[in-house]
Amino acid sequence: MAPFHSPQPPPQDHNIDEAAAPADRYHGSQPSPPPPRRVNHTYRDFSRFEPAVVSSNRKLVSNFPSKLHMIVSNPEYAHVISWMPHGRAWKILSKDLLVSDVIPQYFGQTKYESFTRQL
Repeated sequence: MAPFHSPQPPPQDHNIDEAAAPADRYHGSQPSPPPPRRVNHTYRDFSRFEPAVVSSNRKLVSNFPSKLHMIVSNPEYAHVISWMPHGRAWKILSKDLLVSDVIPQYFGQTKYESFTRQL
């Protein structure tokens, strides 16, 4: 049976100063890494702003989300569909009025199922 030998630590290169920073070790041979990208994830609550203030610089778009936002923000339809108090969600208050009065004015279809499918 062979005697047990403890592993030897790897030999150290005494030419490298261990206290030196990595940039000092390479002395310009490699470019420094770019700074980390930072994304601003600050939440902005626009629930208490007037629609004109929120979308003053944007062009009019007729896609489903923008139409839905116009409907929910319209005070005429507050009894049919409205924002929740915190402003981050909306609620349909009257499905029948939504289908009969609101959807035909903004969309080509009049079925509630088609409306919800686009959500």
